[in-house]
Amino acid sequence: MHDFDFKGAAEMPRPYDPKDYGLPIWKDEDHLPPQEAVTAEKVEKAEAKSGVIQSAMEWAFNTAEDNSHGYSQANRWGPDYDCSSFAIEAYQQAGLPLKEHGANYTGDMYAAFRSCGFQDVTRSVDLNSGDGLQVGDVLLSHNSAKQHAALYAGNGQVVHARTSEGNTQTGDQSGNEIRIQPYYGSWDHVLRYAQDGAAPAPPAVKRRILKQGMSGDDVRELQEKLNKLGFNVTVDGKYGIKTFVAVCAFQEDHGIEVDGEAGPVTMSLFESIGQGEESSAVEIAEAVDMLLSFIKTDEFKAAFKKYVEDNT
Repeated sequence: MHDFDFKGAAEMPRPYDPKDYGLPIWKDEDHLPPQEAVTAEKVEKAEAKSGVIQSAMEWAFNTAEDNSHGYSQANRWGPDYDCSSFAIEAYQQAGLPLKEHGANYTGDMYAAFRSCGFQDVTRSVDLNSGDGLQVGDVLLSHNSAKQHAALYAGNGQVVHARTSEGNTQTGDQSGNEIRIQPYYGSWDHVLRYAQDGAAPAPPAVKRRILKQGMSGDDVRELQEKLNKLGFNVTVDGKYGIKTFVAVCAFQEDHGIEVDGEAGPVTMSLFESIGQGEESSAVEIAEAVDMLLSFIKTDEFKAAFKKYVEDNT
C-alpha cells in the first residue's frame, strides 16, 4: 500500500469501489440532477458515460496498486508504462479507440483524446489548486520542456506513472513508480470525457499528408479551417508559405510536432476544435498575435529552414 503524506488522508480502501473516489454511479433517478426531468434516455446516456470513466479509473487504480507494473519507456505498453501510455491505456481498455486515432505519446494525446469524445475544460479549472477537476480528467503538460500526463483521481489526488527511480527491472521496485499522490498544478490542458453515451468515434479516415507545394480540394479545405480559426490565409487550394506558417503556428500552440505539414494528428485536432462558429474579432486578434510570436521561435526557424531546403 502507498503512504499518503497529506493532511487528513486515509489509507485507500481495497478492493476497489468507485464510490470511494467520487465516481458517479447511475443506478436510478435519484442520482440525476434534480432540475432535469428523468427519462430512460438520460439514464442510459449517464450510465454509458460513467461506465467509460469508471472502467478507466478502476484500471488505473488497480495498476497503481499492483507492483508487477512499474515505470518504463522501453516496455511502456505493458507490463510497465510511462506517463502517456498509462493514461492512454486506461481509456483504451475502457473502450475508446485512442491508439487508432494516433495516441502514442504525450505530444499527440491532445488531438487523439479530443477526437474520441473528450472536451478541453481547462478554462473551467483552477490549475494551481485543482478546483473544478472531476474524477477521470486527463491532465496534460505538453507545451513545456518537461512533458507529462496524469489522471485526476478525486479527493485532491492524481494517479500516474511518474518515474523509474533508477530501477531497470520490470515492475514497481519501490512502490512509487506508478502511484496515487496529492494533486500538483503543472498542466497546460485538462481533458474531460463528455461523449454522453455515444458510440466511440471510428478510426480517422486515411488521407494524404498535406505539405508545401501541394494543391487540391483538401488543401482548400485546410485553408478554410485555418481561416475559421482566425489565421487569415488565402483560400486558393495551393499549399504556399502563408499556409505553411499558419499550420506551424497552430501546431506549436497545441503542443504537437512543428513541421508545417497537415498529417493525421494535425488534421484530427483541426476536426475536433473546428466545429464551432466563425472566430470572433478577439479570437482572430489572438491568432495574429500567435503568428507574430511564433515566427520568432527556434521551432519556426527550423521548420522554415526545412521548407526553404525542400523548395530550392
